[in-house]
Amino acid sequence: MGCKTMETVVYNELWQSYWDAESLARYYEAVYKKLQRWNLVGTFILGVSGTGAAITLIAGLPKEFQAVIGGLLAIVSVGMFVSALSTKAAVAHSISVQCSGLALEFKTLFYEYRSNDFESDYAMKEWSKLVERLMNVTSKAGAIGLTTDDKLITKSYETASKVIRLSHATT
Repeated sequence: MGCKTMETVVYNELWQSYWDAESLARYYEAVYKKLQRWNLVGTFILGVSGTGAAITLIAGLPKEFQAVIGGLLAIVSVGMFVSALSTKAAVAHSISVQCSGLALEFKTLFYEYRSNDFESDYAMKEWSKLVERLMNVTSKAGAIGLTTDDKLITKSYETASKVIRLSHATT
């Protein structure tokens, strides 16, 4: 492989990794916000259902409706416990913050390499360390059972692409 080709490969890997980390930061921040909203809704439903006014209102309904509402409240209650939304939200937020920091490190490495501050071998060694850290950070999502939202991933990549292109155009 020629020297210019190696430089192009390194340049492309650094750029793509910067873009990936930026996109992942945006994705996990969106996941965090989504989980927080669901947690808030569930907490609100459970909180309202436990008030005296709600109990009085439910008691005045026909038995069939009481059974349905009781069943729904049981589902919400168990769902809140089993899904651990607040824990998942906290982990998603932590991943987002860490990915954002890694995106900055990839960006710095990219621009330093582009300005010929160091050789391809060094850049690839540093890139490899950053990729390993990024994989370790994002593996936390699977460890707690966060599922993937393909639409949100696409939206996050599109947003990151716009932001990075605007940022790149001004540097």
